[in-house]
Amino acid sequence: MRHTITLPGLLVLILALSGCAVAGAATRPQVSRDLQTAAERTNGRATTNYAEVGRLVSAIAHRSPLAHETTLGASHENRPIPMLVIADPPITTPEQAHASGKLIAYVFGGIHSGEACGKEALLQIARDIALDPDRPEHRALLDNLVLLVVPLYNPDGDVRRSPGNRPGQVGPIDGMGQRRNAQDLDLNRDHVKLESPEARAQVNLLNTWAPHLVIDTHTTNGSYHRLDLTYAPPLNPSGNTELLAYAQDRFLPEVESRMRYRHAIETAPYGNFNREKTTWTTYSANPMFGGPYRGLRHQISILSEAYAYATFAERVFSTEMFVRECLTLAAEEQSEIQGIVYAAQRSIPDRVGIKHEFADPTTKRTIPGWLETLGDSERMIPTGAHREYTVDVIDRFVATKTVVRPRAYLIPPGLDHIINKLRQHGIRVDSVTKARTVEVETNRIVTLERSDREFQGHRMVQLATEREHGVRNIDKRWHRVETNQPLGTLAVHLLEPDSDGGLAIWNFFDDHIETGGLWPIVREPMTKFASPIAPSDPAPDDTGDGA
Repeated sequence: MRHTITLPGLLVLILALSGCAVAGAATRPQVSRDLQTAAERTNGRATTNYAEVGRLVSAIAHRSPLAHETTLGASHENRPIPMLVIADPPITTPEQAHASGKLIAYVFGGIHSGEACGKEALLQIARDIALDPDRPEHRALLDNLVLLVVPLYNPDGDVRRSPGNRPGQVGPIDGMGQRRNAQDLDLNRDHVKLESPEARAQVNLLNTWAPHLVIDTHTTNGSYHRLDLTYAPPLNPSGNTELLAYAQDRFLPEVESRMRYRHAIETAPYGNFNREKTTWTTYSANPMFGGPYRGLRHQISILSEAYAYATFAERVFSTEMFVRECLTLAAEEQSEIQGIVYAAQRSIPDRVGIKHEFADPTTKRTIPGWLETLGDSERMIPTGAHREYTVDVIDRFVATKTVVRPRAYLIPPGLDHIINKLRQHGIRVDSVTKARTVEVETNRIVTLERSDREFQGHRMVQLATEREHGVRNIDKRWHRVETNQPLGTLAVHLLEPDSDGGLAIWNFFDDHIETGGLWPIVREPMTKFASPIAPSDPAPDDTGDGA
């Protein structure tokens, strides 16, 4: 999906983009130098470093009674991840946020530290709202929202700076952080396995603060086009369908319209061209990615991708305006969004999709691009000539395999690491308190395929199974996961052996599976009554890594 632009193409794009309009820029009062981001101080030459992020967060909290400074957690190298809670009246705890009745919005940047525009934009937004709360557009936000801001989610990546970390990206020319964290993990592939302290810290925030809306800011250097920014909803159709439809068909199209008419910024759903420029295809519905994962948690998750071949200053501007418009619309539709999220948490569909593929395209769209020519590296690169491409938009998914939702999953002794992982996700795991014989559904492993190559430190596993019926003697050493809890759909995805977004893929069951054998976790069918259970100790707020 990613391409490196050659030098001739880069020069063409810099010249072409340098004249693009930025009409509609938000007017802001003069900001003292000590409260400016590095991008503001240097006119887009530099990006704010980790130490400066912490200093700015502290300065904002010190100067505004509406801003509370805290941390999301700590990174792999034990760097605190600065976070601001902005609300009026002031709020310092999740309990206060829930009691306020306001919509809770969580915005973060820098999951890939080289994609630095979100960090700058979020610092500017947080500062402006906290220090100028009575400006009408800020007052509308504060009256309806509690805002959680994490400008830099991956500090260990940010301190590993180099001008060469994102080849072809137009600035910041003084250098930027690297994509991965200090464990060499892509944090936007860690939402199922939760191997990084950063991911565990963020999921702890999702569990405790329970935001209704999440905005994740990125930069893309995929296909060459002339859009300032692209966006995506949660994507996975096995989350709540009403929530996904609201985000994809109502919320984001309205934000796109406002971006065009208020700021002269062209946006579109995230995608990449095929070679023939006939399709425009989004990324993945797999919950290893943050957006689909949060969708399975019944949260409205928005991905923003500023365009890498626009200038850094332009990327910061388009990201800032996009986040502002998302927050403004969320404030306007506060009650409706909260109602959609709460209804999604109570929804318990009979069937859950566990494997997905792209749906057939249902719409066409004109994407502004470039006439391209063959470059020195034998890749197609853009010329200075504009070209419009009418494409089939492929931005939806369908389930290719579904399962009937069980009443519960029964976990035998010896799988404590699975229980701990479920609790890290916030899924309730109960203890069985009475021994009994239970009729269950089991899965016989028909095929087990292991990848020849490592991905994120794993040789991923694909299973195919067949359903069987049997009985199990259940005693107090077993545990039980009910699926009628708010995260029940996520539990299905994690525990089904055939799931394309489950724990099996990431080797969590390798010591307990073989071809021809039985999957160790069994299903209690929905037609059976529950065994007597007692809640176990809840998952602790502390993930063990400073979160």
